[in-house]
Amino acid sequence: MHRNWKLFAITLTALLISLSGCKNDEGDLALSGTRPTVSSVSPADGAASVAVDSSVEVTFSEVMASSSITAAGADCSGTVQLSSEDFVSCLALGDASVDSTGKVFTFVPSANFGNATSYKVKVSTAAQSAEGLNVASDYTQADGFITVSNSTTTTTTTTTTTTTTVSDPTLSITYPTLNRSHYVDDETAPRTVNFTYSSGDTVTCSRDSGATYGSCDSASGGSGTLIWNIADASQVHYIKVTNSAGTATSANFTPSTKYASVSFHSCTETVSSSEGFDSFDARISSSNKVICLNDGVTVTRSGGDTAAYITLDQTGLVVIAREGSTATFNNDVASGSNDGIFWSGTTAPKLVGLTMTTNLTANLKAIYLTYSSGAGDGLQILNSTLTCSGNTSLSCINVQNGASSATNPLTIDGSTITASNISSSGYLLYVSDVVTVSNSTLTSGYLVSYLFTSAADLSISNSTITGNLDSSATSSGLFTSFNTIAGLTLTSNQITTHGLPALVVNGTASGATFTLDGNTFKRGATANSNKAAIISNYAGTLLNSTTGNSFCNVDNNLTNAKWSFILDSTAGALSGSSSFALSNQTPNDEVLNTSGATFSACN
Repeated sequence: MHRNWKLFAITLTALLISLSGCKNDEGDLALSGTRPTVSSVSPADGAASVAVDSSVEVTFSEVMASSSITAAGADCSGTVQLSSEDFVSCLALGDASVDSTGKVFTFVPSANFGNATSYKVKVSTAAQSAEGLNVASDYTQADGFITVSNSTTTTTTTTTTTTTTVSDPTLSITYPTLNRSHYVDDETAPRTVNFTYSSGDTVTCSRDSGATYGSCDSASGGSGTLIWNIADASQVHYIKVTNSAGTATSANFTPSTKYASVSFHSCTETVSSSEGFDSFDARISSSNKVICLNDGVTVTRSGGDTAAYITLDQTGLVVIAREGSTATFNNDVASGSNDGIFWSGTTAPKLVGLTMTTNLTANLKAIYLTYSSGAGDGLQILNSTLTCSGNTSLSCINVQNGASSATNPLTIDGSTITASNISSSGYLLYVSDVVTVSNSTLTSGYLVSYLFTSAADLSISNSTITGNLDSSATSSGLFTSFNTIAGLTLTSNQITTHGLPALVVNGTASGATFTLDGNTFKRGATANSNKAAIISNYAGTLLNSTTGNSFCNVDNNLTNAKWSFILDSTAGALSGSSSFALSNQTPNDEVLNTSGATFSACN
């Protein structure tokens, strides 16, 4: 019995010694079968333009133990890992599905890949075959794969796979064209930003510098609007378009910067129905008032009104009609020598968007401006229409009082001023002070302006100017100066005269400076003899031109409808410091006091 136990012990010891010597190269006990390797990975190493909703597929050389093939979380803890950050962190993968061979494992990421992003796939040594053999070493893609710059969406059914490309979102902004520098704050048109976008995408707007986003004022079918609020003018406004893949594009603007030169006024008083001069005159009772006139309102002087004109005598006054509406001031009742529509002698009143008409006679003025010494900016006529008519001498606008008065006694911008049916002693502008006109249309039945005193200084730019008088006189022109005036500046205007010279300098205009740059002077139809475009009756005149002017005829086929020459200086040569070189004008072959030259018809 003891001998048998001894034999069993010797046999068991020999067996254990034999087994201890049968380890594999890694020190594991030798198991039957082949050690698994990674055969392929999809997306493949080096692949480009990979769809952002692609799955990850790993194929092994052997049948694998499914329990060992685990998906990585964000901490890169699983057997199969996916990372765009060199495995510092991972994109979480869903549980694996395995095919019938037991070798192919498919993972669906928890979220789409990012656009134009590089990813790598890693398989760790924890992956084990069905026979218990581990992958010998970690497998990591060398270069990884790169996703598309545009988003793609893949829809899989049991029978077909359809890939749809989702284009990047588009956005185009159109800001409103502003025809004014002054609006009422309840006008939405100048505050409406239109945009177009890729139809089907989502549009949101922010009015608080991007802190919050919400609905735009409208957005449907690829077009929309954002109307910014006056209270939010200093905030950055965003319009953002986002496609179905989460890719976004945006545009932004800040109203207070975009519209820095535009003022929006709150009405302190509203005129809703028509009334007389006395009633409206009574409204101008305190400074800084904004009087808004509703569409269709007419303020008319009747026989019962004691006010011969409306007095703009309060500082900071604004009288305004909304863009697109009509508000009319009219005075056809003559009772004295200074009847008209408005009189001003104070600081910076503004007339915006008004229609003004008068049919007065006997040396009357539609708008009469007189200023005390030291006054600030004067009257501004903006985006308005003024029509003056009368059968005797009339000054449509009369600016008085000389050099010691307002800074800018009269400014006209974006307006249409017409003086029709007036006599040969009537003027559209009677100027004895500083007047600035821009972007306007001036039409006169006789003279456009009469520059009278030493303070008279008229500047007109980017305007259309027409004089319709047919006269044989050469002592007056469309622009006529007299005495020791300060000067006249005409820049980039279209100037047409139907009979008179364009400019006549009379009297003792010592030191007066006339600057004519970039204008087109047109000679229109007349039955009277040809005239020079410019007549200087005083040799001390300073006539300057830097950019040159164009002189032409409206129609060369009309009898006598031609300039005879550019410059006629009947008082002798111009001042030596003048820079009006005839070679700088078009045509440039005209010479002083030479008639019979050829001017082409205007384009």
